[in-house]
Amino acid sequence: MPLRFHLVIFLLISTLCPAIAKDSLGDLVLKKLEGIVIPIIDFQDTTLEEAIDYLRVRSLELDREEAAEMRGVSIIIRKPRKLEADDGLDIHEAARSSRIKKYQRRNISLLKVLTDVCDLTQQDAYITSVGIIICPKDQKPFPNTKGQNGEIWKKLTK
Repeated sequence: MPLRFHLVIFLLISTLCPAIAKDSLGDLVLKKLEGIVIPIIDFQDTTLEEAIDYLRVRSLELDREEAAEMRGVSIIIRKPRKLEADDGLDIHEAARSSRIKKYQRRNISLLKVLTDVCDLTQQDAYITSVGIIICPKDQKPFPNTKGQNGEIWKKLTK
């Protein structure tokens, strides 16, 4: 069934029982991530941003959803908070080392690639009400009061 149908059902359920709806929508996103299979992945000395950009594009190309506006997944990278450093750089130390040295796979689900990339770059991934959020390990996907309206539906990483 098309995702649009599932979203209509979700809206009906959410009015009757919000807790069930939150879990159900998280499961729908998980199903979508598992259903998108990428034929070849070959990351060599790739930054987190480059890897996620590639996964965004491939999710659009390989998603079998009939409605074009429903294809792909929204993946947001939340930058780490900067360290107070004497060198004046605005880059957190973890961000400097967020590179994937070598990662090669065939016929792998988007879910597996996403969790592997997060593990390799010391990140966590969450399915939320605004999309998939990738953030540094042990930091919240909604770190400030502006994100209070965001909901975490599922954590993808361990």
